[in-house]
Amino acid sequence: MIKQQNYAKYFRVFRNDTAITEISTNDFHRAGLKPIGPLRLQPLGKLYYGYKSRELAIRGAKAGARSYINQLIALGDEGKERLIQYRMDHYDDLNFNLIK
Repeated sequence: MIKQQNYAKYFRVFRNDTAITEISTNDFHRAGLKPIGPLRLQPLGKLYYGYKSRELAIRGAKAGARSYINQLIALGDEGKERLIQYRMDHYDDLNFNLIK
């Protein structure tokens, strides 16, 4: 018989990103990682939002992508290259995964 593990999950979406990561909050197993240097905070570009359900995470990822795309459009010609690169990097999420 398989022992069932009941983990509480939340879904993480990084700022200006469209990928949704499922995180188990009750997983107390040691990852076996060792620190490689002093502790430091993540840079502002690596902030993320946590959501209770995948549906809320999809909504948040869509809203974040729209907001970032609008910021790049507002930059005009200087944001054009970044906008094209963002669209290419996130093509699958923007056109398929976040449509559900």
